[in-house]
Amino acid sequence: MFGAADTWPAARPQIANWLGSHAGQVAEVLDQPLRLVGRELQERRDELIEWALSPSGLIAAITDLAGQDGHPDLAQRLAEAGVLPMFGFPTRERLLTGCRGWGPGLVAEAAQDVVGAAGELAGTDRAARLASIRAAISA
Repeated sequence: MFGAADTWPAARPQIANWLGSHAGQVAEVLDQPLRLVGRELQERRDELIEWALSPSGLIAAITDLAGQDGHPDLAQRLAEAGVLPMFGFPTRERLLTGCRGWGPGLVAEAAQDVVGAAGELAGTDRAARLASIRAAISA
């Protein structure tokens, strides 16, 4: 979503402008996770929205983290610092399951890079050794 941390200076004005002109959508996005948290955070909704929209809030926090040493992906840095949730990105890893029949012990799982996973599903040699490959869906 954000790309490399060192590209933030170029993206910053666009993100700041978008936030400034889409306050209603920012509130809608914030309302989704607020439904799942305790009353203390729900009562701070307006304060959180103001922080997200303020140049000295979210934009400043991202700018600060982008300028520090750390993971090259900005989304990873933001998640590690607790600024924004990760939602599974920027991983390129996919969990695959292989099944040889039915029953306990007959299912194997392997985490693999998305390129390798695509190859598995496209019929590479390794895929041919497995009777069935299905992408695991985790909720």
